[in-house]
Amino acid sequence: MINETRIPTDLSLREQTRQEAQHAYIKKALGFTIHPDIDTSLSAINESGLRALEISIIPQFETSDLTNPPIHLSEHIHPRELAKDNDLNKPSLLEIGQFDFITLNLLHTTLRSDKWDSITTRLIQLLKPGGWIQWVDWDPSTLRIAGVRPGTPDATALRALLRRYTDTLSGRQIGSTYRIEATFKQQGLVEIDSDMYPIAPEVEFTKNVVEGVVMELEEWGVLGREEAKKLKAEVGEEVEKGGVLIWWDLWCHIGRKPS
Repeated sequence: MINETRIPTDLSLREQTRQEAQHAYIKKALGFTIHPDIDTSLSAINESGLRALEISIIPQFETSDLTNPPIHLSEHIHPRELAKDNDLNKPSLLEIGQFDFITLNLLHTTLRSDKWDSITTRLIQLLKPGGWIQWVDWDPSTLRIAGVRPGTPDATALRALLRRYTDTLSGRQIGSTYRIEATFKQQGLVEIDSDMYPIAPEVEFTKNVVEGVVMELEEWGVLGREEAKKLKAEVGEEVEKGGVLIWWDLWCHIGRKPS
């Protein structure tokens, strides 16, 4: 990997494993780490030392993801640190127009509306003219149950959990991911493309999503530790016995800063 940043030390081994599995699902659904349009554009630039910024929980970007390296990943920021402390203001990121490529993964639910404009504006400022931004994220408003095995009890616990999650997102002023494409347009980006990539519902993916949802609700103070533990057990039983599966829409949004 071109990124030597260590995995955040505050991640438990269990959460690290969950995140790695989640990104494996994402990469399989997308079929790429870097969007083909961005790959083609960056690979055609006849200069060395292209610079990239990655915002993700666990670094995903590798040299081999680009058809024609080199590209240097000079910065990596954890989404929660960005949302909490606005790490875009740290000294190494004060220079505007320094990145050829900015890639964001799973940032949407960490950004409240009151920070959305300032952070997205700053991200676009950091792009060089002609630079690209790619944003891959779930649309939280589309989290839904795909089906329950016939002859088994309805997924009462899971339905309640998903309602609680979407209600919490609404209370935190987190809208749908349509605001990403709208923001790209407002910021004057060109060659904008937004596509949804389906992930076939399966048991392990459902377990992964449930654990992530419970973890976020616990972090936000909506669930206590014991309640979270109980909920995971109840939903886990529904998944195992009832074959309950989850649909969740994955989106990739790209845009380019005018040259």
